[in-house]
Amino acid sequence: EKLFETAEIARFTPEQVNSYEDSLKHYRDMKNSLDTARDEGKIEGKIEGKIEGKIEGRIEGKIEGRIEGRIEGRKEVARNLLRNGVSIDLIMQSTGLTQAEIRELE
Repeated sequence: EKLFETAEIARFTPEQVNSYEDSLKHYRDMKNSLDTARDEGKIEGKIEGKIEGKIEGRIEGKIEGRIEGRIEGRKEVARNLLRNGVSIDLIMQSTGLTQAEIRELE
């Protein structure tokens, strides 16, 4: 096939050769543009993915930290109430901790 294609091109008139070369140049320019755009898109996607991942991680970390802080605060209140002789039932109602969690603090 390549041989026949080459033979056919060899019979082109000078005007047909110019037209053929112009179309090849246009094709190569378009292909290079598309390849470059695709490569840039891949790079941009990787960068955005990393940035979004970091942001999500920070948000999740802050949320987890707040939750842990609140739980630790409730435990601290429960410890203080236990030291002052408050009943476990009242501590459970006041802090939302379970009886097992409160007993671990004793």
